[in-house]
Amino acid sequence: PTTLPFLAIGLAQIKNPSWHDVHNASLGLMETMVFTYLSTVALKRAFGRLRPDFLARCQPDANGQCTGDPDEIETGRESFPSGHTSLFFAGSTYLSLYLWGKLKPFQRGGALWKMLVILSPIVIATAVGITRVSDYRHHWEDVLAGSLLGTGMAVLGYRLNFPWPWSDKAGRAHQRTTWAALPIIGPGSAGISAQGTF
Repeated sequence: PTTLPFLAIGLAQIKNPSWHDVHNASLGLMETMVFTYLSTVALKRAFGRLRPDFLARCQPDANGQCTGDPDEIETGRESFPSGHTSLFFAGSTYLSLYLWGKLKPFQRGGALWKMLVILSPIVIATAVGITRVSDYRHHWEDVLAGSLLGTGMAVLGYRLNFPWPWSDKAGRAHQRTTWAALPIIGPGSAGISAQGTF
């Protein structure tokens, strides 16, 4: 989910190279992915839900006891929300917002090719979500929740580093150094440390 956004950030530097833009765009993408991952894991642990293929993973015996691989059985209880979908929507929505800010399709006369480029990451993320349901790995509600979660985190990550893509300052990274958020990951725990002036 991050390869294509990083590639687009690099390609955006060909016309107007800016280390500040690379820094903010990369930081925003990483914040988006970390926030999405931590939120997804927390929701999976809090709500769980059996996957559609849980019985195939469980392989119950005559007494109803699971005989399958314990790791597969454990992940079979963590269907909500879809992690693949949330991460793909996070990366894809962030990329779409970044491209929108750079291409400015409505501020420079508009062009169909610009809108196709901007929307193509969302199409890819949607295809991933559909395959999660069609491959019998998730319920449609899991995919919907994952897509909303990823989209929301992408908007948050983008707005922490850039103005709205339809604004007059679209595509120009914020000039601020008073805020920082770092993931804290330890044995059996995870969190976020934030510091700065709001």
